[in-house]
Amino acid sequence: MSIEFLHKLSTLHGPLDLTRPDEVDHVLVLRAAGLVSAFTLRYECPAREIARFLSLTPEGRVALALAMAHASGSSSASSSSHPQPLQGPHP
Repeated sequence: MSIEFLHKLSTLHGPLDLTRPDEVDHVLVLRAAGLVSAFTLRYECPAREIARFLSLTPEGRVALALAMAHASGSSSASSSSHPQPLQGPHP
């Protein structure tokens, strides 16, 4: 699961169509984990798959908030050469 990709999605407003194969794969994994609402569309000609991201689920918002809190806690003990963690999602 890609928390970074989940964070990226949290900054966007759905519905949003994603066409890059790596982004489609990320959405499929996050959807299978119950963290996003999304569906896929498959086209035969040309053969491609599109993921339509709708929103983060409540579970997705909780997972993102926990990941950001964990990153904040572990970054306080790290050196100043590391970038500061991003803030959690807005309500």
